[in-house]
Amino acid sequence: MSEGIVETQNQSFIDKANFKFSQRVVSFLNHPGGGVIYVGVNPSGNVLPNNDIQHLKSSAADQINNNISPCAKGLFDINVLRVNAKPVLQVTVAGGVMRPYFILKEGMSPDGCFRRSESSMVKMTREEIEAAKSRDKDRGRCLCNIPSPNERLSFNQLRIAYQEAMLEHSQRLSTELDLFLKSGPTGNYNMAGYLLSDQNLKNIGISKYSCPVAERNRNDQVERWDMTERGRSVITSLNMALNKVEVEAPGFAEVTFLRLMERSLVDKQALREAVVNAVVHNDYSMGNPIIEIFSDVISVVSCGGLIKGFSRQDMFSGRSMPRNRELLRVFKDLGFSDHVGSGVRYVASRYDESIFHTTDKLFRVTFPLDYPPRAASDLPDESSPLTIADI
Repeated sequence: MSEGIVETQNQSFIDKANFKFSQRVVSFLNHPGGGVIYVGVNPSGNVLPNNDIQHLKSSAADQINNNISPCAKGLFDINVLRVNAKPVLQVTVAGGVMRPYFILKEGMSPDGCFRRSESSMVKMTREEIEAAKSRDKDRGRCLCNIPSPNERLSFNQLRIAYQEAMLEHSQRLSTELDLFLKSGPTGNYNMAGYLLSDQNLKNIGISKYSCPVAERNRNDQVERWDMTERGRSVITSLNMALNKVEVEAPGFAEVTFLRLMERSLVDKQALREAVVNAVVHNDYSMGNPIIEIFSDVISVVSCGGLIKGFSRQDMFSGRSMPRNRELLRVFKDLGFSDHVGSGVRYVASRYDESIFHTTDKLFRVTFPLDYPPRAASDLPDESSPLTIADI
């Protein structure tokens, strides 16, 4: 970000984290792909003096967590930038699937619901509110609205993961993480609760073949692993899947003058990002994530495709519209995901957009097994934060 830039449909400025800030967050939650709000910047794009940026950061988080419905936890990141040595808050908001979002005290009304219109925020009409409620089929497939197939759940593995990450949590972890149904019988778990429980049987499948993908044949399958065959939290099964892919990903030995060096045929960090994305964004009402290792490619597949209204252009621009807010929140807490929209951006920086394949029902990332994927000099500088100015 630089001083003097202007507001756009995906970028907004505000001087402080007040009630109007909450309204702007709502407008981005209701906007496919979301956007970025710079707090501590006037309408002309000039940075204002701020002597307590940490208080401003805390106020922004409180405004989002306490004033907006449905819950937006997990759908935003707050970072501190320095512009001409002056601190600015960068609040990155993902588009939500539980639209329409609204200001809690105003309710689902024109005074509480907002959307983006070019570079401005406007109130939604009653007709727009009803249309948003009726056309969003993804709302019904959200984990928070799907009942758990098992009501006798425990969360020992999840608690251990939070303890290992040195994160504080209370005995009411399942309540804090929104693992109960919002409607229906009180105290019943939702699908997010099931996936994060010790009893989860939603498997992450890994298959290895001895043939190229073009000659795929079931007889050529070497081995198949099921990460949750005995019941494991999706966090535990993801860790096991990442370790397994790390071991099974093909490599080669390079002989140099001084030593023998092992090299991978795939960018392992990019592969890791794709696997994490497949698990956190998968539509579990349609199926489970799959990883397939062939002699020439590694394919990472998740169910559900892109959310309605969210395009490939939005995705490659660094914007985000997560399907499973509850999982994303936990994954961010535990360090699997850094920032909203960062995973695809990282993979695309190491390869190119052609390895991403999307349909209405599937999202596939196909990594060619060649080395190196791209020359180091071609890679962008990852030290700088993601901003709308990068798009």
